[in-house]
Amino acid sequence: MAVATLAESVNRQPRLRFAASPYLAVPATSRVETKFDSEIAERTYPPNLADLKRDWVSSVAAPAFAILARQRSLELSCKRGLTTACRKASGLG
Repeated sequence: MAVATLAESVNRQPRLRFAASPYLAVPATSRVETKFDSEIAERTYPPNLADLKRDWVSSVAAPAFAILARQRSLELSCKRGLTTACRKASGLG
């Protein structure tokens, strides 16, 4: 479960700050900030930090992007001629 702080922004909108890695279910972030810091507008669905399985980004989008990243990494490895990784991934090696 991610720990969040709720504050008020300069625009008097609620501002939510929380750690990115527990929310995205990764040990550490590498391409995003270590903390998310966002203003919550009136017509927005705030992150469900109390139950990450019910939060769309945490339970659906982040895992899908992780799968895409692994697939793209493998594709790049194959294009660069790293045949061992290609064989293992295809079941041939």
